[in-house]
Amino acid sequence: VGLVPAGVEAGSQAFLAVTVLLMIATPFLVRIGPAVGALVEKSPLRRFGKLPELPAVGHGLEDHVVIVGFGPAGRRLAQVLARTGIPFCVVEFNPALREETPEVAHVVYGDATRAHVLEAAGIHTAKLCAVVINDSAAAFRITELAKALNPTVQAVVRTRFLDDVERLHRAGADIVVPEEMETTVRVFSHVLGAYLVPPDVIEEQARLLRAGDYQVLRGSIQEAHLMVLQGLDEDGLHTRAVMVRDGAFVAGKTLAELELRLIHRLTVLAVRRGARTFGNKAGVDPVALKREVGDRLVMIGSARDFADSAGLFRPPQAEQKLEV
Repeated sequence: VGLVPAGVEAGSQAFLAVTVLLMIATPFLVRIGPAVGALVEKSPLRRFGKLPELPAVGHGLEDHVVIVGFGPAGRRLAQVLARTGIPFCVVEFNPALREETPEVAHVVYGDATRAHVLEAAGIHTAKLCAVVINDSAAAFRITELAKALNPTVQAVVRTRFLDDVERLHRAGADIVVPEEMETTVRVFSHVLGAYLVPPDVIEEQARLLRAGDYQVLRGSIQEAHLMVLQGLDEDGLHTRAVMVRDGAFVAGKTLAELELRLIHRLTVLAVRRGARTFGNKAGVDPVALKREVGDRLVMIGSARDFADSAGLFRPPQAEQKLEV
């Protein structure tokens, strides 16, 4: 019918040759795809791209957990959070999982390496971001982006390889969990700990899980009643520990100079420096906050006030990422 150029014989040979070359090139193109995409986003070509409209399902949530990935680990973490009454929003890349999330009230379907997807999940007012996907490269980009959008969010990241731990910490991860079966137990332990659920309650539940060979984690959502935890209170929701990072506005300044409570409505409960914890009135006030000694500010405030004050804790390199 004339679809093959240069005649049937020559055209067929050309078609086969091009097909084989593309098959050979595909693995390399897939590998460099994210890097090429990042370059395009920084070039004038980005104006030709139109971001899809996403429902802002996470807007209105405060002090919640953003769960990136709804695989086995994300699903079990969601069960535990649902049973403890902690608000959360799930970000999932695979729309085929829609049928598996009818019991989850807040779900965003999209690529969490894109800022508008995390924003739809309410990242600006989130207390914690749990990245529980298997793609280490994507986990790195998500962690970096989440910390740029909300420097006060606590990032708990799952990875399968120990070699990724240091790299993820440099991206801004507060806690990196490199184990396999222990992953889910440790992730939800850190999440509940961030909400000030009593440590003895968390340890008891972890002990029961291990004693039962993780049967609850492999079970259905109906079995999640075994994970009911007590002890969540209002202070647990509104307390955050934020690391002082190089170049951020707070770095090199004292608490008196920052006037966080007077200007930004954030009350500093303590400063953690290495293994030591100083109360706000325990003599640490005259000392400038420094990244190199591992200073962390333990503060209490509303999610909106933390979101409005994000620029105080965001380093210059993170500001540059948001401008792209």
